[in-house]
Amino acid sequence: MAEVKAREDVAAMLRDGTPYRAIQEALGVSRYQVIETRRHLKIPNTSTGSGRRIAPEDRPAIERRVVELALAGATFRQIAEDVGITNPTIAAIRRKHGLPNPGRRPPPSPPRRSIAEALAFHTRTGDDGHVHWTGPRNGRMAALTAEGNRHNARHVAFRMHHGRDPNGYVLNIDTCTVDGCIAGAHLTDNTIREQAALDALYDAIFGSDQ
Repeated sequence: MAEVKAREDVAAMLRDGTPYRAIQEALGVSRYQVIETRRHLKIPNTSTGSGRRIAPEDRPAIERRVVELALAGATFRQIAEDVGITNPTIAAIRRKHGLPNPGRRPPPSPPRRSIAEALAFHTRTGDDGHVHWTGPRNGRMAALTAEGNRHNARHVAFRMHHGRDPNGYVLNIDTCTVDGCIAGAHLTDNTIREQAALDALYDAIFGSDQ
């Protein structure tokens, strides 16, 4: 078996008296990793608490005290010394009340941006006014997530430039040959294309000078 290197985050929790199972859950490590870290760094077993059986009439008060201390940020060792129970009992109470073990951190939430801010964050302006999408995609769609919802970035760019929602498919103007460009001025919808066709027909009949 390959040698397992000691981990400082595991060592810190061991020194706080955190039981093996709680360390495994908090850090996503194996029991073998915890054991080897203790062995390599010669960390003594600091489990505290009397190990006494909790009387049914005492359990509500003890649980309240454990929860109070846990919410205040106390370590397993501090709770055990205060309440006089074993670390596994503390861990069980924490699980019962949905309290994460010390060392577990919730994943950071992405910054909340407005639609305009998110569009600016995920785009890059190139030559000749072209705008390139640099954000995530859902298939071929440029997927913009902002204000708690997912949006089509091309529709957002169209709306911000033309001041209205697009009618039908959003396509690039004929003179824009950059694949995926989402510059608002380079985008058309059914309404714009129909008007352009009528203008071209008018010019063909009456001339462009009329």
